[in-house]
Amino acid sequence: MKGCNRARAMLLNDHQYSLLLLHDRASAPIPRARSFELTGDHVQYAPDRPADVRHVKLVITLDFEQETVSGTVSTTFSALYEEVKSVSFDAIDLQVERVTLNGGKELPFSNDGKKLTVTLDRAYHHGEEFTIDIQYHAKPRTGLHFIKPAPEDPTRPVQAWTFGQPRYHSYWFPCHDAPNDRATTEIIVTVPAHFLTVANGNLISVTGQGETKTHHWRHDIPHAAYLISLVVSDFAVVEDSYNGKPVNYYVRPDRKDDARYYMGKTPEMMRFFAEYTDVDYPYDKYAQTVVENYTGAMEHTTATTHSFSLLMDERASLDFDLVPVVAHELAHQWFGDLVTCRDWPNGWLNEGFATYFEELWNEYDLGTDYFKQSMLNLKKGYLDEDGEYRRPIVYNVYHNDGFELFDGHMYNKGA
Repeated sequence: MKGCNRARAMLLNDHQYSLLLLHDRASAPIPRARSFELTGDHVQYAPDRPADVRHVKLVITLDFEQETVSGTVSTTFSALYEEVKSVSFDAIDLQVERVTLNGGKELPFSNDGKKLTVTLDRAYHHGEEFTIDIQYHAKPRTGLHFIKPAPEDPTRPVQAWTFGQPRYHSYWFPCHDAPNDRATTEIIVTVPAHFLTVANGNLISVTGQGETKTHHWRHDIPHAAYLISLVVSDFAVVEDSYNGKPVNYYVRPDRKDDARYYMGKTPEMMRFFAEYTDVDYPYDKYAQTVVENYTGAMEHTTATTHSFSLLMDERASLDFDLVPVVAHELAHQWFGDLVTCRDWPNGWLNEGFATYFEELWNEYDLGTDYFKQSMLNLKKGYLDEDGEYRRPIVYNVYHNDGFELFDGHMYNKGA
């Protein structure tokens, strides 16, 4: 029984328990219920890049009533090859109205509902830069989500938030929706005047009067497209800091005390990770938002998003403490954001390291026994999954978006 195995584990060191696990499993082969590969899976590689994305600038308006986004995305490229005559964007169900070069000359394009291919005005040579401006609108079915009150939850706040991993941002703006390119980013977004916004990097300005305001965010350290984030709501802000850098928590006004409990150790975590890695926190700020109808948490660069369901008070945490989730997402600022896997088959470099560093924090905060037990639990979780299916930790046969790769092989075995 599970309880008996846990009792045995507490009496053994890691090596002894590892041998015990192997002995328990060696008595008979484990029948695997299924193959990891499913119908429609195929070999995938990091997409080719004829040009390097250098900067992405979004100038958009969100319509909360219609649940739409409209505006212009300007992408600055540098040619990687000789004779670059066209560039392509991932653009799923986006309505593209106009494409121009450097804000001037119109360019021909084709849009099949998945890929937007733009023909350039001439062949560009290695190192030459050019900017493609795409005017578009969309009613996204994923990637950008609008949250509203509902009959079953009439007090639910109005919000908008994005979620891009592994490749969902192309549902709300044209982009290179793969982790093998990194760019600086800007988001200039117009929203109802009473809302706050949170995005990557620094808030440059808030302008406008009347019913709407325009918020300008800029992040000057290159990062992968899936790490772009935008969150909009009527937040209360709990302010904190680390080495003079703002570390703020954005929550519903009635949950500020719970935010202090759930996320209040963040500055100490930042100090611990900086000392352990000998690399200081690399960005100007760290924001954490708590939103509705969200699954888990996501480590967008400088701006992590948490599900409202994770926000618990100290009493609830006696049964199941979720504070380590904060450590996991923060660890990603080093492992996943500052350093990013080239493609999703190598995603264990993101998730394995973040999972391990979450446990290192637990050891620091809760003790060595807790760390050892947690690592044993990770091992057991992986071996249980291995009984269902087995795959190499780096594996490039999967479905289109690769979400199924985010499993116990990636997290637990990676750690």
